[in-house]
Amino acid sequence: MVHPRSDRRTILAAIVLLAIFFVPVVVVASDHAINIAAVDLVPSNNSVTYTRNPANQGNLQSPSGIFYANVPASHFGRVVCSFSMYLRDVDAALDATARLLKKNPTASAFTAPTEMASVSSSGAVDDVSTFTTTSINSPEVTAGLFYFVELTLPFGNTMQALGLRIVYRSSC
Repeated sequence: MVHPRSDRRTILAAIVLLAIFFVPVVVVASDHAINIAAVDLVPSNNSVTYTRNPANQGNLQSPSGIFYANVPASHFGRVVCSFSMYLRDVDAALDATARLLKKNPTASAFTAPTEMASVSSSGAVDDVSTFTTTSINSPEVTAGLFYFVELTLPFGNTMQALGLRIVYRSSC
């Protein structure tokens, strides 16, 4: 006579084996994002105006001029799928623009960087808005290139810049 407990073990083992061999495996491409806080952006020159202090809760208050930040590119072989700007734009007359750029250091110093993506604000909303593009030029992240972002804010604006986000995956 077979012991009832060993029958349960046999059935359980059979269920586990069936689950392993016959249940389809779903592979999901996971998003990876690089977030660049506006307070990490560096002004391009002394004519840039901005306020960076704790009272602004991590954003730039009424910044104007051109700001840059390095993009740490370590996931070579992946592709950029989207580029976003987070901004409180309460100024209907003026718009901000953010660009994702890459530069080949073996090219001439006078060769312009390649614009991978560009996004601009529009209109006025008294809240934080996300402006996103999925139109990416030359989206591959390649070893040996320099990646950076550029944020341009017009003089005299009443905006608050929060940051930029780059989403990349193995495929889009």
